[in-house]
Amino acid sequence: MTTMTVVAGGDCTSTLDVVAVRDRHKMCCIMSAFETVSRLSGFADLEDGWCYGEDVAIKKAAIDQGIRLVGHALMIGFTESNAFPGIRGGVQINIYDEADDLELSASGDRIDFLREEWDMEIEECEGLTEDEAIQKIREQWARKDRR
Repeated sequence: MTTMTVVAGGDCTSTLDVVAVRDRHKMCCIMSAFETVSRLSGFADLEDGWCYGEDVAIKKAAIDQGIRLVGHALMIGFTESNAFPGIRGGVQINIYDEADDLELSASGDRIDFLREEWDMEIEECEGLTEDEAIQKIREQWARKDRR
């Protein structure tokens, strides 16, 4: 078992400290994704009429698609995510990184994509396949790397 310590204040004084900070950050990212996946899984309990007597139960296909999108975002490098029950049985996934906000509305077969920077809408695409949506997530990460 390896024990790692994070230096108070974030000052890294050795290679071990740098690794500890990196591992702590990675653990925070994993926890964010885990919380999002847990929220998504919980949406399966929502029944018809879950929103003030309106809307339909969340589709399993939408939940599964949302879980896959969160997993891809984490593997690509995004650090924060959240999920919300969507309309007509879908789910909304938000992926955050600093000023960037990606909103993906998954219905189980198609995905609507919205990219915002500093709360300004930059790009919107409707009716994407899952592969196309994952490519949009990758493109956003590549933009971030060039900044």
